[in-house]
Amino acid sequence: MAQTVNILSINLSSSLAEAVVVAVSGNHLSVIESHSCDFTPNDINFFKRNPADNSENINNGSDVTSPASSLPPQLIKIIGDIKAPWRSVVVTIPPENGFSLNVSLPFGDPRQINKILPLEVQDLIPFEIDEYHLATSPFRPVNEDDVAVDVRVDLIEKEFLYGVVSSFQKAGIDPRIVSFPANTLATIIHIAPTYFNQNCALVWVNGNTCTVISVIDGMTRAARSINIPVDPSDSQPDNRATLREVRLFIGFIERRYNTSLNKIYILGRSFDSASLTEVLAREFEFLSSSDFLKNEHSPDNQSITPILAYQATLPTSKISSNFRSGEFQFRPQFKELMIGIRSLSRYITTFISLCFIGMLVTYFTNSSKISSIETAIRDRIKKTIPTFSAPPGQEISVIAQQTQQMEEQLKDLGSLATLSPLEAFLAISQDIPIQLGVSVNDLSIKETKISIKGTAPDYATLDKVEQALKAKRETYCAISIKDNASGSRGSNVGFELTLQLC
Repeated sequence: MAQTVNILSINLSSSLAEAVVVAVSGNHLSVIESHSCDFTPNDINFFKRNPADNSENINNGSDVTSPASSLPPQLIKIIGDIKAPWRSVVVTIPPENGFSLNVSLPFGDPRQINKILPLEVQDLIPFEIDEYHLATSPFRPVNEDDVAVDVRVDLIEKEFLYGVVSSFQKAGIDPRIVSFPANTLATIIHIAPTYFNQNCALVWVNGNTCTVISVIDGMTRAARSINIPVDPSDSQPDNRATLREVRLFIGFIERRYNTSLNKIYILGRSFDSASLTEVLAREFEFLSSSDFLKNEHSPDNQSITPILAYQATLPTSKISSNFRSGEFQFRPQFKELMIGIRSLSRYITTFISLCFIGMLVTYFTNSSKISSIETAIRDRIKKTIPTFSAPPGQEISVIAQQTQQMEEQLKDLGSLATLSPLEAFLAISQDIPIQLGVSVNDLSIKETKISIKGTAPDYATLDKVEQALKAKRETYCAISIKDNASGSRGSNVGFELTLQLC
């Protein structure tokens, strides 16, 4: 289920300014609060008289804490009347201070396009491009190899855009999107792409302006805004003259893209069917804002400007024709960041709670496993050593300590010999040659050690005894023989012989 986000949509593109809070959940839009007021051309000129001091203020929003007198009073009132919370702001501005055009380029690399696009536009307009700020829609390929692209470019006077953005910032509002009415029509195509004919036109009458966009192969390609003329005979809007301008634009599009726009969709104030049939000579269909926007507060309101709110939920790369780019780039303020965090607080709290519960479950599970292992160890030790006792949980450390003590006691003990004392006595009596004249005065066998004291006729005899014993390496692992002057008898040589049995 998509998360619901409240977006404040402000429309300055007609004689009736609107401030509408729209709940956006996926591609479902609902108006939850709406306010409006009269908005004259003089109110629009208010923004021209209040340009920003410099672009740095717009980029970093340093003036957002300034007094709210930067906006016309009636606009301040309808914004102040809003009670519903909102996260981001979109603003629809009138196209009188700008225009739209299309540029065809023989390559599709975005970096090259962004570099060369101002020069290409300059070749198409009779005034300096430096006075205007450019916004583009996603690039559209015009052939099957996707090399050439058709770029729709919206241009707005920089001075006017400075005034709009800085005025809202001084009122504590930093718009995420600033765009022409044509972008609202293009948003409808994104919301309901399967509803519309693949090659069609959308016409929207908004106050004294008629906005037209063309759709080729299901994608918005071009846009035009037409000032609705007034019939001098009755001072009423000249619908037929407006429709003729619409037909000229459609004809231009059909020639440019070598296709036919099969159907025309009409939104806003309706033209009479007879004029539509006679002037446009194409199939048409009337649409209502309720087809795309749920508005229980004003069921008869045909305004579709709140639909632009949908784009505020899209990633920056997918937003179309947004003038908050380049030197006017939108950078969220800390306040808006905190609003976003608060809107996610329920999910963050749930996540943290689940993590905490998971840690507790893991802790108690591991504690239970450790307790079971300790119980099994204690039962095994009791079964093996019935007399063993130790404090609970310290059985392993006590056994380790006792084992260390036993190892210390066994360090001085060699391995048990393979011969018994009697067998050792027999072996030593057989291994010392009798004919050498050796006399044994004292012999002791202790564990695996044999000590012999005696006399030999001379030192050469001792060497022979040593050699004879070393020949028995399978019996004697170590042999030590030395003189013993106290054991001498006459001319005989005393000796001490120590043997280590294997």
